[in-house]
Amino acid sequence: MALSLQLVTPEKQLLDQPVEMVVIPGSMGDMGVMEGHAAVVTTLRSGLVTIYERDVPTDRYFVRGGFAEVGGAICRVLAENAQHLASVKKSDSQMALAEAKVALDLVRTKGGVSQEELERLEQALADAELLDSLVA
Repeated sequence: MALSLQLVTPEKQLLDQPVEMVVIPGSMGDMGVMEGHAAVVTTLRSGLVTIYERDVPTDRYFVRGGFAEVGGAICRVLAENAQHLASVKKSDSQMALAEAKVALDLVRTKGGVSQEELERLEQALADAELLDSLVA
């Protein structure tokens, strides 16, 4: 028996497959999920969804925000954004990081933006830094 992992973004379903175990980036910390896990709903922080087979990581997806629903034999990850980590090129992650830095610097210099917009840009920079650190 296996856990059914579903990874969905607003644009499309990225995964619907059986896995032995998955580790998701819950807002309160990483959470390992196997079949039979207690029912839980959690918000997600930016980080990796890592799929394991026989205690070995076999695949990874970078997610930004969203939530996960776990219960019995299903783990449903509903992410605001998700990327298969193996498909991200280092040059693309570095470009996204540079763009996030420029956007935040511009707003800080110019001023006149809401606290909410400033926090959104700071989170975008933190996400870009994290993704860049994970890409080979």
